[in-house]
Amino acid sequence: MNTSAQLEGLPGTTQPASVRRLLAALYLQPSRLFADLTPLKAKPLWIIVAWIGGVSSAIDRADRLMVKSDLAGNESSTMQLLDSWAAFWPFILIVGAFNAALVWLIGGWWYRVRLKWSGDANADPFSARIVYSYTNLITALPAITATLISTLVYESYRAAWNSDEAWSALLVVFIAWDCIASYKGVRVAFAVSKWKARFWFLILPLMFYLAAALVIGGMYAMQEM
Repeated sequence: MNTSAQLEGLPGTTQPASVRRLLAALYLQPSRLFADLTPLKAKPLWIIVAWIGGVSSAIDRADRLMVKSDLAGNESSTMQLLDSWAAFWPFILIVGAFNAALVWLIGGWWYRVRLKWSGDANADPFSARIVYSYTNLITALPAITATLISTLVYESYRAAWNSDEAWSALLVVFIAWDCIASYKGVRVAFAVSKWKARFWFLILPLMFYLAAALVIGGMYAMQEM
């Protein structure tokens, strides 16, 4: 893929943009990035972005399997895939492609519903999915990177999960920034109400993640008692 050609005209730049420049805008200046969605809609760029989100979703599914196993004390046959990186990665990459389609269709639909509730009843469905997919990169890339590092350090995904490392907790920062960047993106890309968008794209998602963390943490605490 000719990245420079795909990203030419990235908002605020006078030269063809690189992936590095795109990511810098995504993580540091999302309002600038989403001011013009045209370069972000280029193929196959948005397809790759959606697939990366699907892979991250598959890793998140593995996380949920581990949480369920820890709390319930039983394992499904799928859990065996977590005992070998050679089995884990093909599973993640294949499921990631399937998840990408689901995230694109269902997640993008929900994103557009929230845009409607935020004041833009005529939001373009494709544009909504584009903003949704790109903001997903904010958490997807660190999650995938962390798993790749674990592949080099630990003998299996299960071993990585059961380790005492604490650096993966930094992923929480990216989750928070994902919500902030999503809010900033919809503010410049769509005709939304500031306060309605703040509720649906910032406050409510942050509350959801906080509640989920408290519930899971509470269940682990009760298990230890």
